[in-house]
Amino acid sequence: MRFHHLLILSTVFLFGCLGSSTGVSGSGPAQIRLQVSGGFAGVDYTLFLDGPKGTLVGEACENGCDFQDGEVLQTLSRDQATYLSDLFRDAGIHDLDGS
Repeated sequence: MRFHHLLILSTVFLFGCLGSSTGVSGSGPAQIRLQVSGGFAGVDYTLFLDGPKGTLVGEACENGCDFQDGEVLQTLSRDQATYLSDLFRDAGIHDLDGS
C-alpha cells in the first residue's frame, strides 16, 4: 500500500513539481531520480527508481513523507521496473531533466 501511495503522489507531482530526473534512453529498466517539493503541505522528498536493481528507494525525506533516508520502499520485478520506466519515458521525462 505504501508503494501505491508513493506512486500516486509521484505521478501527481511529476509535472508540477519535478526537481530533477535522470534516465537512460532505450528499452528496459531505467534509473530515475524524482525530487518532489512544494504543494499545499510543503512536501520535500526524493525517490530513486533503480530499475536494473529492481528497487524504489526513498532517497531523502525532508518533509511530508514517512520513510527514512535510503529506505527501500519497494522491490520490483524486472517487468514492473520496465513498466514504470516506460511510463516515465512516455510522459516525456527526458524533456523535464533538471527542471
